[in-house]
Amino acid sequence: MSSPHAERRPPSTTVRLFDPRLASNRFVIVAFCGVLAVVFTVDAAGAGTASEAAAAALRAAFSVFLAWAIARELDPDRPVAASVAAVLALPILLSGEPRLGAVVAVLFAVRILAGTTGRAPTVLDLLWLPGVAAYGATSPGGVVAGLALAGALAVGGTAPGGRRRAALAAAIVAAGAVVAVGFASSTIGPDPESPTAAQWGLMGLAALAATAALLRVAIPTSPCDLSGEPLSRVRVRNARLLAVAVGVLTLVWLGGAGIPALVGLWAAVIGVGMTQVLVSSPSGGGAER
Repeated sequence: MSSPHAERRPPSTTVRLFDPRLASNRFVIVAFCGVLAVVFTVDAAGAGTASEAAAAALRAAFSVFLAWAIARELDPDRPVAASVAAVLALPILLSGEPRLGAVVAVLFAVRILAGTTGRAPTVLDLLWLPGVAAYGATSPGGVVAGLALAGALAVGGTAPGGRRRAALAAAIVAAGAVVAVGFASSTIGPDPESPTAAQWGLMGLAALAATAALLRVAIPTSPCDLSGEPLSRVRVRNARLLAVAVGVLTLVWLGGAGIPALVGLWAAVIGVGMTQVLVSSPSGGGAER
């Protein structure tokens, strides 16, 4: 996403900035704006109000963006995987309602676990990320995503420059907040729905893609954003395992509704799996960091 700056010490190491010189970044900006305009126009032309059309457009556009962003964490060497994920998010959106708060929690969880920035979460990150985990728990199935972020915070303290005790404290706060919010929002317990035919098909495709993504994780050639060091194959593999685990547990929690709820996650997993099979070598991922 952003170019590597080994000497920079930003207040946050979990927020990655855009570099418009990179083709992958330009693609998602265009995709975001295009989806926003098209969905708003279509919805506004229907029976909905302007506010309803705007809300639907924002949900769709951010779902596309989050699919792209998660795929960049799960397959840092292949920008094409993120582009495929962004495109796949659109048909998945047709199967139900997305839960953006939960997907945002997943994004930061896999980012911390994959270590794509090369630095542990800062003190500032440890203050606001528990809030992201708690907010994810306000939506059905979001408790799983929130707890995944809490776990990632605990692990993140072991990265270079990490504050182990502070990270563990933040993880405990995050987990407690997720459980509390889950009870307050009545999202703590499973509420599975029978999958539709389309959701069954998407689950089958996701299972194949997840298997492909997990069977072979190549040694990354892309550098970390901040440290400039090579990415860890083990950490990228662990991030993929976490992503698939969150997706599967959310399906247990919500049934068929777990597919559209985590549309960004599933689009990313399918995009990475498809690219893993169809693109045998990285497509300039190192230059795309």
